[in-house]
Amino acid sequence: MAIIGKIREKSTLLLIIIGGSLLIFIWQLAKPDNDPGPQGRRNKIKPLAEVLGNEINYREFEFELQRQIELQKDRNPDYSPSGMELFNLRQQLYQSKVKEYLYLEYCKKLGLAIDNEYSSVPAISSAEFRDMLLGTDPHPEIKRAFTNPQTGQFDPAQVKQVLDNQDQLDVVQRLQWSLFIEEIKKERLSEKYRNLVAKAFYYPAALAKMAYHDAKDQVSFRFVAKRYETISDSAVTVSDEDYTKYYNEHKNEYDRDAQATVSFAVFEAKPTPADVAVIEERFNTLFEGMKAAEDPALFVAANSHDMFDSTWFRKGMLPPVLDTALFNQPKGATYGPFVDGSKFKAAIVLDAMERPDSMRASHILIAYKGAERAGENVTLLKADAEARADSLFKVVKATPAMFESFASTMSDDAFASTKMGDLNWFNENSMARPFSDACLNNDVGEIVLTESSFGYHIIKITGKKDLSRQVRVAILTNDIEPSKETIATEFTRASRVAGKVKSVETFEDALEKEGVAGSEAVVTKDMYAVQSLQDGREIVRWAFNEETTPNETSKMFEFPDKYQYVICIVKSRREKGIWELDEDMKKNLEPLVKREKKFEMIAAQMKKAGTTDLYKVAEKMSLTVDTASISFNMTNLINYGPEGRVLGTAFGMPAGKVSEPVKGIISAFILLVDEKIKAEEPDNLLDTRMNEERLFQQLVQQNFDRALEKVAKVEDNRILWY
Repeated sequence: MAIIGKIREKSTLLLIIIGGSLLIFIWQLAKPDNDPGPQGRRNKIKPLAEVLGNEINYREFEFELQRQIELQKDRNPDYSPSGMELFNLRQQLYQSKVKEYLYLEYCKKLGLAIDNEYSSVPAISSAEFRDMLLGTDPHPEIKRAFTNPQTGQFDPAQVKQVLDNQDQLDVVQRLQWSLFIEEIKKERLSEKYRNLVAKAFYYPAALAKMAYHDAKDQVSFRFVAKRYETISDSAVTVSDEDYTKYYNEHKNEYDRDAQATVSFAVFEAKPTPADVAVIEERFNTLFEGMKAAEDPALFVAANSHDMFDSTWFRKGMLPPVLDTALFNQPKGATYGPFVDGSKFKAAIVLDAMERPDSMRASHILIAYKGAERAGENVTLLKADAEARADSLFKVVKATPAMFESFASTMSDDAFASTKMGDLNWFNENSMARPFSDACLNNDVGEIVLTESSFGYHIIKITGKKDLSRQVRVAILTNDIEPSKETIATEFTRASRVAGKVKSVETFEDALEKEGVAGSEAVVTKDMYAVQSLQDGREIVRWAFNEETTPNETSKMFEFPDKYQYVICIVKSRREKGIWELDEDMKKNLEPLVKREKKFEMIAAQMKKAGTTDLYKVAEKMSLTVDTASISFNMTNLINYGPEGRVLGTAFGMPAGKVSEPVKGIISAFILLVDEKIKAEEPDNLLDTRMNEERLFQQLVQQNFDRALEKVAKVEDNRILWY
């Protein structure tokens, strides 16, 4: 059904799905109980995650992921997620599962959305669910899925049509619809909880008055500033006591996620000039074969490294070089060979003709049992369906006026039948190939019979428009890649280095002798890529494996599709929590501790110059006196950036007095307040209160899920499993 396709394409919620429990049960029976999972036997007792006492089982999780991929493949048979796409799908599914358990448990604690007295599980009532679909304000995803693309208007009649015809959906469509509904129910449940928190926020009049004055009160002041960068780092000496003092004052700022520093080197086999020459000679032979072939399309399909594309191309759709060279050429014209990136390419025009950009047709579908997307109510065998279609075809060919009546009453396309079979305008790639070919190869007004994977179609062609030249071009490609000998040479080099690695120091020495540059990357548990290594997830997992000892354990990873060998050693690793003050931490803190020392040096200079007269300080220190006028809720000082301590000092001191030196972020300051202007009391604080409440509600929508997860202290074991 067409509307299910719309839901599948438009709904972002459908990306995260729930698998069938029966199939999970069958799958679990098929796997041994002691299956240890991807990271070894120790994971047998560890779930993927634990959320408020609820375990997320990895097997069930992977089953749900595969169901998600199958639904994507149902829409696009060529869909094959890359490693990074698969990782991101897992991450999305994980967040969805965690969120589901969080809201279920917290709603349960509040007694929120308990449907009846016999249930303790939060759920959306049947009355509210129907209102989400057919009420005056339907769920946003329902509106999105059932909006007419031509008018941009929501069509509630289509929603009702799906509800009334669920028995006509095939198995895949029914699953898609049920998953879609389950997701919007879960979203509504979480929305209830978030709204409960957001609406509970009350902003008192006293706070509203403070917020009003923070925005309206003004202070004007003069100041002198000396930037820390004017003092060279080499002129500053810091001691262990300085590090300890700064660390103790700021240690809570270093409550961080787990992190590992990995030293690595990439050995990549690249094609040598000799390799390229061999490939070029072979490709030239293929090019001549393509030109001489009786069926160039078949030749390209058999000999090209890229899949043959049978698409008809309009002007501008081909790669630019081929669009210029071949679009206006006759059948049989060729171009090439040429190098495009890492490939040799050549092309030949297979066909050229005037074709419509869009077509319109009506149809009568006669489905049979086992046909693609046939509903369970379809019981006709294929032979019987063919006979029925042939009989109807003869009738409507003889009496075309009967077509609309038959399309309304006898078609197995329930949605098209409501419009007397009309399918509206479509392009050839949006329909099954036999259906499109039948429309393309026959004239407007003709009625034809054809078969597709959906069944038998009696088609009435009702329109074609926007005729333009289109061409079919076969593109022959061969990858320019290293030979086996070149790959073996690089593997030998990498293995030679790997055998010498006992520590970070020996690793660096071995790389230097081999003439290879090393790299260093800081990775966290949720990363997939490691700098330029786009498929570096296994390196990340290895870096956090408890069996990997920092500055001792090394490993060589192979990336055969990129002809790469990567040697890694973990330089250091920090667990989640407040990081201890070690040598690595001191390196991170060094510029900050030096900034503290620089402030002390500048503050001493300012005091020596005399802090009672701003202009004397400026004169003695060769600085200028600047001016500023600010309100309390401002965050930036012009030309200096976010200097909150300076702004707060200006508001907190009396007019006419010079301040003590103030420690800023990029400079040390002294201030002289000239004037404080207090705004008149407002007649009405309603706008201020509403703005603050609106801001809080926005923060709830943006950050509440993360806050719930932090409070729940979710046990996250993803790094052990994927």
